Amino acid sequence: AIVTGGASGIGYALIEAAMAKGMHCVIADIESEAIQSAEDNLRAAANEAGVALLGYTVDVSSEESVAELADAISSAFPDTPISLLCCNAGVGG
Repeated sequence: AIVTGGASGIGYALIEAAMAKGMHCVIADIESEAIQSAEDNLRAAANEAGVALLGYTVDVSSEESVAELADAISSAFPDTPISLLCCNAGVGG
């Protein structure tokens, strides 16, 4: 599962649910500190579920940043199909 905006709120809950279903998960978010916090908080659940949990900083408004994310995911999971892609990143204000 790849979830943009995955470090908090609905995205975080989606990561939790995907891990519970046995999916490897990528937390993609623009806030690197929030990603680290989410990874720290979810690490035990990922280990218990036997899934990989990776965090990547991405700016979804940048085509280059999204391409870098795609390359990183392809490298990390070369033989794993994407089962879930949730484009949850948003703009607050």
